Amino acid sequence: MGVHGKIFISYRREDAPGDARGICDRLSRSFGASNVFMDVDRLVAGQRFERELDKALAKCDVLIAVIGSRWMELLDDYVQRGKRDYVRDEIAAALQRDIVVVPVTTGREANIAALPLAANLPENIRDLVLYQKHSIAHETFGRDTDDLVAALRTVLGHKHGPMPWRTIAAAVVAGLLLAGAALVYWDIVPLPRMSDTSESPASKSDAVQMAAAEETEAKVADQAPRRAIVDEAAKRKAAEDEAARKAAEETEGQAAKQVADCDRLAASPHDSDRPSGVVGVLNNNDIDAAAGPACDDAMRRYPDVGRFAYQAGRAAYGHKDYGRAEGFFRTAMAKGSAAATAGLGVLYLQGLGVSRDYGQARDLFEKGVARGDSQAMVNLGLMYGRGSGVTQDYGEARRLYERAAALGNASAMGNLGGLYQDGHGVAQDYAAARTWYEKGAALGGSGGMFGLGYLYANGFGVTKDSAQSRSWYEKAAALGNAAAMSNLGTLYLGQTGVSQDYATARGWYEKAAALGNAGAMYGLGYLYANGYGVTRDYAQARGWYERAAALGDANALGGLGGLYYDGRGVAQDYAAARTWYEKGAAQGGARAMRGLGNLYANGYGVTKDYAQARSWYEKAAALGDAIAMGRLGELYHDGDGVAQDYAAARSWYEKGAASGGSGAMLGLGILYANGLGVTRDYAQARSWYEKAAALGDPHAMALLGNLYYGGLGVRQDYAAARDWYEKAAALGNTNGMAALGVMYENGLGVGKDDGQARKWLEQAAALGGPYAMFYLGVLYEDGRGVPRDRDQARQWYQKAIDAGYEPAKEKLRNIR
Repeated sequence: MGVHGKIFISYRREDAPGDARGICDRLSRSFGASNVFMDVDRLVAGQRFERELDKALAKCDVLIAVIGSRWMELLDDYVQRGKRDYVRDEIAAALQRDIVVVPVTTGREANIAALPLAANLPENIRDLVLYQKHSIAHETFGRDTDDLVAALRTVLGHKHGPMPWRTIAAAVVAGLLLAGAALVYWDIVPLPRMSDTSESPASKSDAVQMAAAEETEAKVADQAPRRAIVDEAAKRKAAEDEAARKAAEETEGQAAKQVADCDRLAASPHDSDRPSGVVGVLNNNDIDAAAGPACDDAMRRYPDVGRFAYQAGRAAYGHKDYGRAEGFFRTAMAKGSAAATAGLGVLYLQGLGVSRDYGQARDLFEKGVARGDSQAMVNLGLMYGRGSGVTQDYGEARRLYERAAALGNASAMGNLGGLYQDGHGVAQDYAAARTWYEKGAALGGSGGMFGLGYLYANGFGVTKDSAQSRSWYEKAAALGNAAAMSNLGTLYLGQTGVSQDYATARGWYEKAAALGNAGAMYGLGYLYANGYGVTRDYAQARGWYERAAALGDANALGGLGGLYYDGRGVAQDYAAARTWYEKGAAQGGARAMRGLGNLYANGYGVTKDYAQARSWYEKAAALGDAIAMGRLGELYHDGDGVAQDYAAARSWYEKGAASGGSGAMLGLGILYANGLGVTRDYAQARSWYEKAAALGDPHAMALLGNLYYGGLGVRQDYAAARDWYEKAAALGNTNGMAALGVMYENGLGVGKDDGQARKWLEQAAALGGPYAMFYLGVLYEDGRGVPRDRDQARQWYQKAIDAGYEPAKEKLRNIR
């Protein structure tokens, strides 16, 4: 080693244990493990911690004070709580005994810890700032620790040589300033003063002096070969040391890179152990696959650092390896990571890799809360807000969210916005909701961004603005917010001011569904059930509805009820429909409530009951269901279960239309076309029909065809009429099909074609179209395009009557 001396490493376990371990390893290689003391290495079972530290400190020549980003914060905490601070005691003892103290600040290069100000230190360690500090950056760990070794060699060499003890502190400064330059001490023989001719009583004769000079010169000449050998050996040793230094630097550089990558790719923004300057990744699902290997290596190199194990757990969670995530979280907890407590709690809360256990989750979250972890506060707040394993308590949820928000947790701010938006535990207040959402969004919280999108989508406390809504949803989606992705899909259905684009809707739904979002699964089922942007596939629709229903999505329960109601992809079964609708309604699903209204309005599987129908429609409408609003308009329009009231019908239609309901738009068009409760206005009728048609309503398309066919409010145009009829027919509308049959039978806008006429009419009749049945009766009665056949005519008239077409009764009575 060349120099002898003992080195004591003082550090805080909650501050920079990994850096202290790396420094200890490097100094042990240079000065010998027996000469470097670090508490975790030397203590054995039965030894008293403080006594052994005191003994080691008494023997040491140099104390290394490792200062990370939290060193001063932890010192303040000990002072405020009146607890014994062993690190402070170690430094104070070293200063009192005149032991050389080297403050070593550590951290990322751009955010390396600063040496505390003397005014901020307790009096007994205030002299710490008088010593020259040395900085060690993670990115250049190998080079910086080499420089520290060189400085310590200078210090220890001075201390154990002839240098006065009081000058050693100055040697620290010199050593640190000269760090990196090799200092070599040679055994040089002093040359005589050849020019000295002074006489004295004790002077030698010239002969004696000449003989002495010759003897000296001979001695020097004899030493030349030995010095050449020493020089050559020194060169070899220097070359070997340089090679070793470069290898160590390369190794340490790789270690620093792995540490930096682990932090960069997997740190949580809410982890109090996150290094300063590291942004962190909010969503586990957004963690890059490279984080796993980086964190594995960081853990191997720095086994005492809890945050690396926690971050490895986050990476495993994000890639759905929940078993490994559990193991990493437990390891991190054992090393003091508060954030890992919340991470493990989430596994128990969701039943991922472990059996779902709300009690365990709650216990873990409470431990995290006690240690000041903001994410544990948020997760425990969610349990109280949802009543998961605890009695639902919005007040307690709010208190926990507020504590977390005060610590800068953006998720907590978004959740507070949700409480004020929905009026849960507080008076409903959209302004307060918006304030919290904006605070969370400003800190990068996707929940706040999603909340703002929701407010703008619905016009809650702000002017309704689909562009703003889409913008906020897109920002949240870019951060991995699955709910925002799902709502973007719904925007592109074209019912909220955004141009209809089923392909884009499907894309967003698929992204959100891949992240487990039940609403998106329902959205995909809706697309397949209706053939929007995809080939209609009831089996696919049912599959998506069932997946969403298994996750508790109330609309999906309503969607399953709808399949059984219509017999689409399954045998028509009103009892099964009712069962699914009741399940969905019990969970607050508007679609399921509307479905029950349909059953009672039509008497399907239940006794017809318009009062019950109206009650269910009103419940669904109160939840914003635009279709239910349209249904209420129809009840008042037709006087079903209520006095006929076109004004009330118009009011409900307008509410439904404002919420994007195509049925309500259609209803308004019918009122204006027929002058019911309003002045007849075909232009208004056409406008509403066009809006409904733009949303894919086939009935509105057929009625637009009627306007052009009859020249009602527009120039009569059979080509335009046929175009609208064909669009309606393509969507299965029997009125459009029947109208095409009439046009071909009469040669209106098309060449007369009895075959085409009969084809369209029979297709419509097969689907239950009453007008098509009636018109087929007319053809057979008159023999127009078919052989005259009164029996066939009677059968078609009867079918039309059974389907509710009243004019067929007179034709049946008068047939000869």
